[in-house]
Amino acid sequence: MNVKQLGLIHGLKRKAGLDDPSYRLILRNIGGVASSKDLSQSAFDEVMASIEEAGEANGVRIGTYWRDRLGKGSSGTARMIHKIHAIYASYEQLRDPVESTHYELAGLCRNAASRRPGNANLPIGRPLTPEDLNAKEAWTLIETLKSIVAREEQRQRAEGNRLFGNGHAGIGDRESGDPTPDAPYPEPELATIPDDDIPF
Repeated sequence: MNVKQLGLIHGLKRKAGLDDPSYRLILRNIGGVASSKDLSQSAFDEVMASIEEAGEANGVRIGTYWRDRLGKGSSGTARMIHKIHAIYASYEQLRDPVESTHYELAGLCRNAASRRPGNANLPIGRPLTPEDLNAKEAWTLIETLKSIVAREEQRQRAEGNRLFGNGHAGIGDRESGDPTPDAPYPEPELATIPDDDIPF
């Protein structure tokens, strides 16, 4: 990034009313960097469009120059939407169908949009999708999904599963973690009926 571009991005950040944590989220989730000086040209355009959207979500009339330049209108950027679907797909692959908490993507989207002022423009009568979210809601959902995946990985490593190996101690030695073969089930005793009780 050159000096002029760095000035543009910081000027747009101030105009959009973004605090530093919100700005850093956009850099990380959209640009894939921790500092604006490390942005590529294409990522710079995406970040500028996302800052425009975040400003609009904050009620600031900021224009649509960068969104129009990318042909994205006022919806969440394609990169954010793709990332949401990708992280959610990895969560679906990771989660245990029996042990894991199941988070529906539509519910996560609705939760991300729940603080929208007056819940304006929320689709009624159908589930929300990532495409319905504005920029601020989209990168907030990305952070939520990252946390869900990290917690699930941590839980499965601690408890043991098909992806991270069996961390359970065996039945014979649960304290030491040294598994021993399960004891065989005892043979069932055969019931006997006295001769004088046989009904014939």
